[in-house]
Amino acid sequence: MKDIVAGVEVVVSDDSLHINDIFEPEILQLWGLLEAKYPGYGVFFCYHNAEEPGDFLTEIGAEIVDDCVEFRLEPEDLFHTGSPVDSFAPTDGNLAQPAGMLTQPTGLDESRFAEFAALHDSLSANMFWNSTRISDNREKWRIFVLSDEDEISGYVMTAIWPPTLAEIFGVVAATESESRALLTAATLDAFALGKQEVLVMVETDNAQELAAARAVGFRETSYYRGYKAQL
Repeated sequence: MKDIVAGVEVVVSDDSLHINDIFEPEILQLWGLLEAKYPGYGVFFCYHNAEEPGDFLTEIGAEIVDDCVEFRLEPEDLFHTGSPVDSFAPTDGNLAQPAGMLTQPTGLDESRFAEFAALHDSLSANMFWNSTRISDNREKWRIFVLSDEDEISGYVMTAIWPPTLAEIFGVVAATESESRALLTAATLDAFALGKQEVLVMVETDNAQELAAARAVGFRETSYYRGYKAQL
């Protein structure tokens, strides 16, 4: 849900708050009100296009939790657009097979959700979209996996947002080839569902995923830094 505190939009979910692009002196007034209204909550401050918030976040003990490049992709950007996008379907037959790939990404069978959940929570313990929140909003999520000897070895999660955006979260892969295959599976699937743009945030120190996103055709569109503080 959304709350308005001191004229600032605050997204409230479970035990955390999310606030975009707020700077001094506005943040100084807001912090005291949040302490009174939401004691014990974690607060995520999100900044775009490399703007920095000033010294206040350091003073309250905020830590950097995200340092990312924003990438976006539209159907015409995809690296193998030999066919009209409306002919794409979320099947293995539509996926390019990068060199070195032993298996293709496949849609997650719901009978394996518990296996995926355990892997995801162990690798991404601090991600807001943990397996419980994904399960509670399952209709919004598309998940592709790679399997190695009948165990999930990699995955990609895509959130389907109205009206035309899909957002990729949590690419987990051992190699750049696997990252490319998972990103390709997710984007083809999103376009097959009628989405017109796919968004993915990649950590600035993740050379493998940065290279994979560029190889698939994603365009760098922004920069994002996230901080977390505790009320």
